[in-house]
Amino acid sequence: MHCRFKHEPSLPWSAIIISTAVAIIVLLVGHIIYATLNSLEKAEHDYRVMRELKGQAEAADIAKSQFLATVSHEIRTPMNGVLGMLQMLMDTELDTTQQDFVVTAQESGKVLINLINEVLDLAKIESGRIELEAVPFDVRDILDNVISLFYDKSQAKGIELAVLVSDQVPDVLIGDPWRFRQIITNLVGNSMKFTEQGHIFVQVHLVKELNRKGNNFCDVSAHNREILYDSDNSMLWNTLSGLEVADSWRSLENFTMFKNSNGETDTIRLAVRVEDTGIGITKDAQMRIFTPFMQADSSTSRTYGGTGIGLSITKRLVELMGGEIGFTSKSGVGSTFSFTAIFKENRGCPGDMKRYYSEPTPLDFQGMRALIIDGRSARAEVTMYHLRRLGIQCSLVATSESESASSALMKACTSRFISLCSLLFDLLLQVLEIRSYFVQINVTFLAFINFCHLNTWLCYIFFSWLCAISLNIFHIVDPKTRFRNFS
Repeated sequence: MHCRFKHEPSLPWSAIIISTAVAIIVLLVGHIIYATLNSLEKAEHDYRVMRELKGQAEAADIAKSQFLATVSHEIRTPMNGVLGMLQMLMDTELDTTQQDFVVTAQESGKVLINLINEVLDLAKIESGRIELEAVPFDVRDILDNVISLFYDKSQAKGIELAVLVSDQVPDVLIGDPWRFRQIITNLVGNSMKFTEQGHIFVQVHLVKELNRKGNNFCDVSAHNREILYDSDNSMLWNTLSGLEVADSWRSLENFTMFKNSNGETDTIRLAVRVEDTGIGITKDAQMRIFTPFMQADSSTSRTYGGTGIGLSITKRLVELMGGEIGFTSKSGVGSTFSFTAIFKENRGCPGDMKRYYSEPTPLDFQGMRALIIDGRSARAEVTMYHLRRLGIQCSLVATSESESASSALMKACTSRFISLCSLLFDLLLQVLEIRSYFVQINVTFLAFINFCHLNTWLCYIFFSWLCAISLNIFHIVDPKTRFRNFS
């Protein structure tokens, strides 16, 4: 008996391979689609989180700026009273030891005030509330004043401190002299802090003057790096003190102002360099030198002090002046900071600067009387003290005593000078009331007020009202600057 089995043919290997490949491809495509959709969903989620974090960061930055502005003002107000009282104390009969104590207290108070002003300036810059003045000023006078501030310290350290202003720079420019002075003071102050020997050299040129020389920075830098020898065959550098300096002209090389120097005919473009032979800046620290509250390293703050916001403020102010700032530094050799700034050419009379820079004298205020209406006794006492030193007869009335103020006003204010130190809308009402008494008499109103607690629109409306009634608004600490506009 025979059994026969029918054998079916087996599947070819090609079919198995193709089906397997198709399955793998389908799985891969599905995985890719799933991963893509998952990535898109994750990216969208991350974007939403990023927007939320950005909003929180912006809100925190605004809150920080408002906090700094408020706290700085609240600290600065009593400190101004302390410094004013110390100045009054210095004018009394003190022995040598007491004078030393008062001078030390004044210096410490001024350091604290400068620190508060820096924090307040940074808050104003970050919030966009800082504006530049446009008044005539003498560049050379400002530089001389800055150099005189650091003269004693340079002599104590044995550092040569010098300034050079090109003959091409006009005597009088139109701009913000106080911010320009602040920039120079910050740069020279940093150089003085980190320099123990050698020199600090400030140079001011016109941008077009440097361009006329061919803008060949390599040749100029090579000249500055030239090595000389003295009688003892000691190596000297062709610099102010004979010490090596950083390649200073390189700090100006990449400024766009030198490449685009053609501009308005009435603009003056200055190029300023502050060169020192200090400790220099390491390469690691150069990337964060303009970052607020950042210093070269943690030991810098412990050794030299400071908060690390001076250069950040300087950079912002230079940018507001339409310029650029840069530096070149070599560790152990020194640093050179350079910046450019745009000013207007003065086409008026040089005598116009008298109202900004002439020192007030008692003769300028002869016959004037002042009624000081103020609720803060320290500020009022300091104001009255400086007014009396200028020869002005003063009377003091508290702000809350409105009836007494009106009565004293009728008796005391028979001249053209009244000083009001009130705040906000109470000040406006008092000024309007006072003007109703003196319609035929030329009365000058001087108010020392603060707008920190007002929002932008409210401040604008209040300021417009004050200008409409011809009220002069000031918030200045220096008594010489405070009163010279009325000479």
